[in-house]
Amino acid sequence: MKKILRGMQEKKQLIGIYINPNNTFGFIVGYVMEVDAEFFAFSMISETGMDDGVIILPICDIIKIEESSKYLNKIEKLISCRDSGCRSISPSIHGLIYGTLDFLKDKRILTSIGITSVQNHNREDTTGFIVAVDVNTCTVQKYSQYGLEDGVAYFELNRIKRIEYDTSYEVTLQRLIRILDNEKRIRH
Repeated sequence: MKKILRGMQEKKQLIGIYINPNNTFGFIVGYVMEVDAEFFAFSMISETGMDDGVIILPICDIIKIEESSKYLNKIEKLISCRDSGCRSISPSIHGLIYGTLDFLKDKRILTSIGITSVQNHNREDTTGFIVAVDVNTCTVQKYSQYGLEDGVAYFELNRIKRIEYDTSYEVTLQRLIRILDNEKRIRH
């Protein structure tokens, strides 16, 4: 799969990736951004052709990859009628997980981190801002779904199974945090 992903990345090919063996009708659509020894970064595209964030998953979670289907051709047409807003990430000699976390820390982008596979995905992930990262660990200032600080979490990088950012969940929560911060400044 790694070789196929790299080929799709080089061609900038829109693809569908099936990652949940319990739901063979569900898949993610988008573009491969980066591939390392264990993980791939994927710029997701919604069913309306809009950017839908980035997800980083283990390569071993891939069940099937599709290209050039009628559905993907429809999405390509929708994409051609919009402006792209997806952020790029830089690979690191320390791997995709470290490189992405370092990028997210530097840009102060709200991030969801999962330590379970995508099959067990739920919103119990840790969501917040990366405040520190080294080659072994990262520190996250957590935020609740209500936009309030909710403690600090520490992760060993080798335990991270999924990173998501710029999805509708993180974008909406980051807007709420900004609104609450502005309200707080106005009161003081």
